[in-house]
Amino acid sequence: MFDIPLMGEGTGSVEALPSYLHRCAYHHAVPTTKFLEYLHRECNRLHDQKQTYFKASQTVSMRSLLTYGEYPRMYVKVIKHLTGRDVASATFLPLMAVVSQPQVEICRSARWCPECFKSIRDLGSEPYIKLVWHLSEVTHCPHHHTPLLEACPHCGADQNAVGRKLPLDVCHKCERSLSERTVAPAEISPSWAYQAGDLLRLLTHIPHRSGDCINTRGLIKPEGLERSINDFSIRCAEPEFDAAYEYCWTNKDVRKQVWGCQSISLRTVRALAHLTNVDIIDVLTGNLLNRTKAMRYLWRQPVPEPLALNRSRDKHDHGKCFQRLTELARSETPLSLKEVARRAGLSIGYINYRFPVLKQQIVARYEKHLEQLALDKHHRAMQAALRYFNSSQYEKHPKSRKQALKHLLDETDLTKLYLKPAIESAYQKYQQQ
Repeated sequence: MFDIPLMGEGTGSVEALPSYLHRCAYHHAVPTTKFLEYLHRECNRLHDQKQTYFKASQTVSMRSLLTYGEYPRMYVKVIKHLTGRDVASATFLPLMAVVSQPQVEICRSARWCPECFKSIRDLGSEPYIKLVWHLSEVTHCPHHHTPLLEACPHCGADQNAVGRKLPLDVCHKCERSLSERTVAPAEISPSWAYQAGDLLRLLTHIPHRSGDCINTRGLIKPEGLERSINDFSIRCAEPEFDAAYEYCWTNKDVRKQVWGCQSISLRTVRALAHLTNVDIIDVLTGNLLNRTKAMRYLWRQPVPEPLALNRSRDKHDHGKCFQRLTELARSETPLSLKEVARRAGLSIGYINYRFPVLKQQIVARYEKHLEQLALDKHHRAMQAALRYFNSSQYEKHPKSRKQALKHLLDETDLTKLYLKPAIESAYQKYQQQ
């Protein structure tokens, strides 16, 4: 494997792991899915495990590469073993021991800034997707203050395909540039708007932490956050900090960390850092009191909306919600209940309580859609198996079920569930000829 440099390493503009894997695959002249399958085989070899079949296009999603899951940890470890390069800073893995898995903070789809793509390309470098763009709170580019895009401005296709073969600044569907667009002045965010600047600084600080804050696995030690919380609690006991004391011990996340040494949410850590007027990294590494002795707590200032711990509950207009849900339920492609709730900005519990009949219709329509998809896959598998044993196209291929399965798994996007019975049926007919 070639040693491909991680773009923006050591800065707030560090490259995200999905982008790095795409670029590695592009430099090796293979689709990203094949590159991930290669890493999976190398991981099995590294741990002396039995080779198991792994199909990246059906197992790995863009979002799963940014969480604390098995795959990002495995890829980071294998890449370091093969090339000696540590790409943990391209993920949120360094926070794993102190912060609970970020779910709300991570955007579901790939996003990018066309102006950044263009400026990087003009400098003769290779465009890449920044880790900060995957944060759902960041809606505008921190450098250009222009809105981030989620779909191709030419054909409207998203860029979440795992098996792409083109550079990241080229649409995988229409193959046109993703760095071209027209921005209206009203769409540009003002420079003073709150755009997750604390998270941007956190991504910059993590790679430069000293060894006493990082354990042998490259994770931030939990003792630092525990020390900050304890110092915070002691300081709050002073009379002038009654509000701080109340905040600290009425917050479930803080109590959970102090008493049970459990990881707390990233939003809580951000709120504590904001209220104590320090960077997030100082809270995580136990440097809170050293940075706040000459500072004042910001209890009288309102917490920014993204950091509010007790957000006011939204009052839904049930008529408008029903209309929005009805439109989604009649969409051209049937959607799952979870996807309908996400697009409507509602919870599944609310839909089930207020509109049970509509919920049943959405579920029934989606289940029927899944049945039709399964039937289509069965027909495709049968056609592919019959072609393998009877078409002149595969005349030189061995006529065995094992070879047929191996070849069709690589040639199609179908799984063993559909291919095995189809190959068995086609093989029986071939034997009878």
